Amino acid sequence: MNNIEEARKLALQEMELFGLPSTINFELSERKALMLAKKIGAEIEIVHIGIFLMDLKLGEAFAHNNVGEHVALSVEAAKVFLNHQNIPLSKQEKIINCIAAHHGDIPFSCLEAEICANADCYRFIHPRGFFGFLTSL
Repeated sequence: MNNIEEARKLALQEMELFGLPSTINFELSERKALMLAKKIGAEIEIVHIGIFLMDLKLGEAFAHNNVGEHVALSVEAAKVFLNHQNIPLSKQEKIINCIAAHHGDIPFSCLEAEICANADCYRFIHPRGFFGFLTSL
């Protein structure tokens, strides 16, 4: 299994366990992120893994009434995951920035992080994503 498949598998396991994010929102973000990455020539592997891991701990944080910490929790979990993958450190740093910066709380250090943040926002303005979000509440 490659790095992208492993990241997707991990994200889907967390979603199954905690119910968030919804699969509708997860898939909308993935599609939009990949479309943007291809259109502007970003590194697909970084965007793909970043988009899968950016909300990795959203469901767990929500379950513990600590949704505001989901980014920090996702960063820490992603670091553990990435340490077990065959990904160069320079790419790992970009993936971590995709996760850490996806709410705009810290600056984007790479184009891929900005793509992930935009794809995260997109899912809330797309009609399916908006209603998917409402049903998850």
